[in-house]
Amino acid sequence: MQLAGDDALSKGVTSFHDAGSSFATIDGFKQLAREGKLPVRLYVMVRFESDSTLDAKLDRYRTIGFANGMVTVRSIKQQIDGALGSHGAWLLEPYTDLPTSTGLVLKPVAAIEKTARIALKHGFQVNIHAIGDRANREVLDTYQRIFRDNPDGISGGSAQITGLGSAQEAKDLALVLQTGALPYRFVQVERTDVSATLGQDSLHQALVA
Repeated sequence: MQLAGDDALSKGVTSFHDAGSSFATIDGFKQLAREGKLPVRLYVMVRFESDSTLDAKLDRYRTIGFANGMVTVRSIKQQIDGALGSHGAWLLEPYTDLPTSTGLVLKPVAAIEKTARIALKHGFQVNIHAIGDRANREVLDTYQRIFRDNPDGISGGSAQITGLGSAQEAKDLALVLQTGALPYRFVQVERTDVSATLGQDSLHQALVA
């Protein structure tokens, strides 16, 4: 942890999103932070726990800005499908180079929904790895069902959809949202544009580092 943190700090990186840690690992992070030994700030997503354990412990583990802002725990990580390159992303249509497969379902939709409902019950956000178009459709449909049952949602929460592969995917998703597939209005609160010049400089520095 210290070696990785020192390397990150040397490159100007001061915080990380940890996309999935157990409660035991989170305990370790908090102990390091308490002792002043955690080198970078962490936003930790809970993972690798059963639904019953989540239901029993989430309230106790909800943490915002622990030890002078070093540790925050207020979300759960789930994964519905795999990666695109290995034919693991769950697609609506078969892969052109593997016509016998539409990808993998790593966690059934019903199980995804059950865990998400537990998260909402305890005021936690849900981060779901969903790469394929079928996976994204199932996740959006799941959110729709949950939000219709819980119109107040998560107080102070936010939604982010990242990792879209093309402008057309973004347009298609925007159309889904605008036509009311989700019963919520999305408002852009922040936008960051990186110029091509800045990107080239960063790439060059990474290559010569």
